[in-house]
Amino acid sequence: MLSVALELEYPLVVNTKSVGYRSGGVARKLEALLDRGLAVLQVSLSILDPSKARVLEPLAPTPAERLRAAGELGSAGAPLVLRLSPFIPYASPTGPEEVREFVSLCREYGVRHVIAESLRVERERYGGILEALGLRGVELEGYSLREVGGAKPVVRVSRTTLLPIYRLYSEALRQVGATFATCKEDLLDLHTAPDCCGVYLLREGAVRYTLYNLYRYATEGSARIPLPLDYAVVREVCRRFSRLYLEELAEYPREISKGLRYHERKLLKVLHNIEILEHVAPAMLKVLDLGSYRVAPSQPPSP
Repeated sequence: MLSVALELEYPLVVNTKSVGYRSGGVARKLEALLDRGLAVLQVSLSILDPSKARVLEPLAPTPAERLRAAGELGSAGAPLVLRLSPFIPYASPTGPEEVREFVSLCREYGVRHVIAESLRVERERYGGILEALGLRGVELEGYSLREVGGAKPVVRVSRTTLLPIYRLYSEALRQVGATFATCKEDLLDLHTAPDCCGVYLLREGAVRYTLYNLYRYATEGSARIPLPLDYAVVREVCRRFSRLYLEELAEYPREISKGLRYHERKLLKVLHNIEILEHVAPAMLKVLDLGSYRVAPSQPPSP
């Protein structure tokens, strides 16, 4: 994949908890992509304490090994992103002093962006994970929208628990010139980056639009997004933030455009369903002009 990306100058986000990208042909190709602005390196870790990290990820390199390997590239100016994934309160850096120490490591290793993504797992497994890590009292909430036959319900750390912790990260990273975002938490008002994944660190690339782009459009322009949504707003948002939208997808092969079309239809459907929106992106409710609009339509607006 790295060889093909180099040949075609295709931008990549590379995510790993390994250190294998620092040796052999993989290292040479990845470094070439990084040097040319065609790759962002995301390194995942959850817990800095090596004994607890072994409980959660027994086969992965230690957190210190992952940080050292990533730091060799980050300190040389490569676009380095750290993913706190899965973030588990009181096991991952949580208190003010722990967060400051983590941010200090980020500055030392040249980290440009941090993503936080809390643990999500089947409800029946969560207790065992917390017990193995010696944790108690972590407040949970449902992640699944509703019960589905044959599927086990999934839970996550409650947003009320995460909000003050993530706010510490957002502010501390801002002070050292790094950005912050959450993943699938949708605490959009804490984000300080143009996008969640650090794609903004790439030289260039075609990117689909998300709810966060609509949120930025509204908050930066002190405007509200009316529902039902006028598709002209989508066009303006995408032009402002250089994002792909439906009318531009005809330029792409069907194998690519099919998934992007599905993404856009799903996004618009979620935006027009207040019940789902409250669950997946409550910050969006602050920037919507609902008026008398309360009922979710069966179909999203047509472009």
